[in-house]
Amino acid sequence: MNSMPLLPRPQQETWTRECLIRERAIALASAIEPSSASSYSSALTSYLNFCSAHSLPIEPTADTLSFFAVYMSHYIKPQSVKSYLSGVCSQLEPFFPDVRVQRRHWLVSKSLEGCQKMFPSSINRKRPINRTELSSLSFALSKSMLRHSFYFYFYFEHLNFT
Repeated sequence: MNSMPLLPRPQQETWTRECLIRERAIALASAIEPSSASSYSSALTSYLNFCSAHSLPIEPTADTLSFFAVYMSHYIKPQSVKSYLSGVCSQLEPFFPDVRVQRRHWLVSKSLEGCQKMFPSSINRKRPINRTELSSLSFALSKSMLRHSFYFYFYFEHLNFT
């Protein structure tokens, strides 16, 4: 068996631990879409303001997260509170690795479930189209189709196929 000699690899600098941590943080931050990062940042700001205003520690415990969920549900839709909690978890996970465990705690889940029942959000649908609108639409489309048919006919009648 013929083996090829190994070529020397270009020398790569050794990074410090701080450099490794910083570069990993940049890579992790880049993994989040800019619109999500903005939403997550807003959710974290709300959580931090909530903790500060209520003299609670920022460490995300089941108590703190359930209090936050109940509090926020009085001001925004409970479904949006779920999104806020996702953002809070995403932003705090590097500092509090068990934040997702706390988020899944029964106290947080049941608090959110209760808020969804207390503050149900109705489905917003557009009203159905009525007969007059259908008639107007039908008339407008028929005129438009007639005009396009005329253009189509005129175009092909006046082409010179030689």
